[in-house]
Amino acid sequence: MPCRYARYRSTIAAPWRDDAWRCITAGNAIHDPCFQLGGRDTDLLCGPQPATGTSGVHATLAESATRSAPVEPAEGRAWLFELDDGSVCTPPTGTTGQIGGRLVAYFCTGPTSGPVGSLLPGGVWRVEVAGTGADGAVVFETVAIRTVWQ
Repeated sequence: MPCRYARYRSTIAAPWRDDAWRCITAGNAIHDPCFQLGGRDTDLLCGPQPATGTSGVHATLAESATRSAPVEPAEGRAWLFELDDGSVCTPPTGTTGQIGGRLVAYFCTGPTSGPVGSLLPGGVWRVEVAGTGADGAVVFETVAIRTVWQ
């Protein structure tokens, strides 16, 4: 699929990777992240989901692109992770908000659904998941992460 790239935009999902891009295709569909294939900046793989075995789709930039923003540190960040319960979590690539006074840093689908907070790296990576307590108030539970893709 041809990818129209706006030079001022780089990936929102993985800004710490210098091989990741945000791709806008026909009909203004947004794919983020897209990763360079074979070191060529015009050949991209968009939307891979290694946790579910989905390979993604191939995209070709209309022209060679240059990154407009510096690469950010990767520490404590991931573009995809899988919780021990099999839920798959990705960062929002658009507007987000807060829940219980905390920034929504990731959304998960699967047994654990909904927003989660920042990653807690370590020997076993963990993340805080928002839920609802017996009284209806927002409560956070720290859960283990099975696999992290940075």
